[in-house]
Amino acid sequence: MLKQWPGIVLLTTSLLTLCIPAVAATESALHVTSAQLLNIPSQGFSAPPQRVDEQLLPDNWTTVTLPHALTRQLLPTSAEHENAKTPTIETWYRLQLPASTSESQQQLYIPRWKTDGNLAIYADGQLIYMSHSGVYWNGWNIPLSISLNATADTPRPRVILLRIQRPSDSGGGISSIWVQDSSSLNWRYRLRHLLQVQLPYTSSVVFLAVGLFSFFVWCTSRHEHSYLLFFFISTASFIRTLHYYVGETELPIPESWFSWLTINALFWMVLVTHFFLRSLHHRPTGWLSVFVTLVTLLAGVLTLPLLSGLLNAYALSPLIYCALIITGSIVAGVGAYQS
Repeated sequence: MLKQWPGIVLLTTSLLTLCIPAVAATESALHVTSAQLLNIPSQGFSAPPQRVDEQLLPDNWTTVTLPHALTRQLLPTSAEHENAKTPTIETWYRLQLPASTSESQQQLYIPRWKTDGNLAIYADGQLIYMSHSGVYWNGWNIPLSISLNATADTPRPRVILLRIQRPSDSGGGISSIWVQDSSSLNWRYRLRHLLQVQLPYTSSVVFLAVGLFSFFVWCTSRHEHSYLLFFFISTASFIRTLHYYVGETELPIPESWFSWLTINALFWMVLVTHFFLRSLHHRPTGWLSVFVTLVTLLAGVLTLPLLSGLLNAYALSPLIYCALIITGSIVAGVGAYQS
């Protein structure tokens, strides 16, 4: 027990280091939990403008509570059928901030936002941030900490505008927002980034490393197919979780094919897990093997980027994930029964 005391003391000290500034910062940070919402139908994607005059936007704002979810439009209108461009929705959030007498640098902190599209942020009409890459590589799982007045003699803005342009058949959402001094919000951003990005990504890499070790074990014992199957499981799991961490930098692969990989990696995991369990149980499941294989192949074909002109992957995604849930449940149930 005495040997464990140094570790306990170190852990307690680390928690106190996080909690003490957290209590002090909570008293002064501005927590924004309401905003005004505006949806504008559009066609295709456009780059965000450098400056925006909110007076020129349509005057039909509605008040919403943050966090807020954006619904998807599954049934296209007749006008969308006739237009060759991708039907999109330009969503605006308007945040009214009180006047501030603080001369320190102010920070805008967004813990979470999600959409298949682009995000741009304006402070008093001036662009201060825009998501990089494309529709899928936009860093939606990475928390944002943006300076509002980094330049000299710049007061804190009174109006913050968030512009989200997304496909009409894609949903989304945004969390509540914090505004305060950089030092006050630093702990929130770092802790969120650690728990939401760094630790999960490290876990994925470690799981992949264990799979690589299993692969080398299989190279020396080719008759032990379970090691090879475990390697495939770890690889598919790593590919599936990549879209949670990439976005700030592009990968050397077309964006449409990257989306296809992340969707189908789930089916690959279910398929390989089934064969992994079958190799452990040594019991015949011919009908289930054929069923899972056919579902995996069908999902892969229906979501191919080459067929995007005929089939809409966004509209099919609810059905595809329903098929995944059913297939995964059957594989898990049969595996539990055989074990």
